[in-house]
Amino acid sequence: MSQLPNRLKRVLETRKKEGTLRTLNTTEGLIDFLSNDYLGFAINETLFSKTFQLLLTESVASNGSGGSRLLSGNHKLFTRLESQLATFYKSNAALVFNSGYDANIGLFSTLPQKGDLVFYDEHIHASIREGLRLSNAKSYSFSHNDLAGLKEKIALNVARNEHETYTVFIVTESIFSMDGDSPDLKAFAKYAKSNEYCLIVDEAHAVGVLGN
Repeated sequence: MSQLPNRLKRVLETRKKEGTLRTLNTTEGLIDFLSNDYLGFAINETLFSKTFQLLLTESVASNGSGGSRLLSGNHKLFTRLESQLATFYKSNAALVFNSGYDANIGLFSTLPQKGDLVFYDEHIHASIREGLRLSNAKSYSFSHNDLAGLKEKIALNVARNEHETYTVFIVTESIFSMDGDSPDLKAFAKYAKSNEYCLIVDEAHAVGVLGN
């Protein structure tokens, strides 16, 4: 194809006129108020130096994985990191993805099965919505941080599906990135446990910033 279809050209021209055409820019030399690098790890020179020294110490002389971890890209440093993360989070295990977005896409497109019921906070991150869109589960939003509203919505939909076998998933975040607020996680956890529901908490913004 030597040129774009006329329809796409018109779309681009319309975006230019409306000021909605996106472009890529650099942010070097600016104070960071927009990235996800809350702890400054990406620009920390000490961390960069120690990372390079670790690779030398471990005799890691490759510039990439060469493939997925399932086939040829696994490495002992990955499993060591996952072990450390599991200890830090006091969990049974950990699995590292290349980004939080990909983690949510992978988790929510595969974990909830066909017929399962997923109830997610209306302010949940787009990556979770996208993962749920790819799954075969039934998903419903509930009012932001509203446990009472969640209970009502679950009761309504459980009654509709009382003759089916399914798992109920409740999805929220530890800290919501746009508003900076949090649900009552202890109350959510208590409710989920008492009803044998699965509670999934997207923890992307609290660690290293809030609490111990």
